[in-house]
Amino acid sequence: MGWKKLVSFIFLAVSINSCCIPLFQKKFYTTEYGSHRPKKNRFKLVGNINQTNIDSSLDINSIYISLPNKDTFIRFFQNGQFIISGIDSTKQKKYYNNLEKGRVGYYNYDNNSLNLEYFSVGSNDCGKYKNFKIKIFGDSIAGYKKVKIEGLTGKPDW
Repeated sequence: MGWKKLVSFIFLAVSINSCCIPLFQKKFYTTEYGSHRPKKNRFKLVGNINQTNIDSSLDINSIYISLPNKDTFIRFFQNGQFIISGIDSTKQKKYYNNLEKGRVGYYNYDNNSLNLEYFSVGSNDCGKYKNFKIKIFGDSIAGYKKVKIEGLTGKPDW
């Protein structure tokens, strides 16, 4: 095997195992707003919600604004899904009802904390599921400010 064939073979093997060839490896699609969604739902927290504890802790008619970086919020849905997106400075309902923009995931309740799993696409991967926990204190979430938004609508489709 000549060196040109060897280099071509190595290049082809690396390309097939990377995101460079979307036909083989791309595990996500992109919404019209530039957000990534998994092609196949592989969330581990799907269906693992303890609804009784969540109903008393989370307000699905509110958004939770991150205190460390005030430019993101989390919106929770009754069925165990959530979306993390950017803050709209005009505070318009239509912005918070846009479920095509932001990172999507599932949550469940466990001993006064929320387990969150979301889908994220980085510059060197084809999409990964990431997990983190947040503490709940009564009806508040540590590190987040609850803001009531009247007229929140929309049904998550991830």
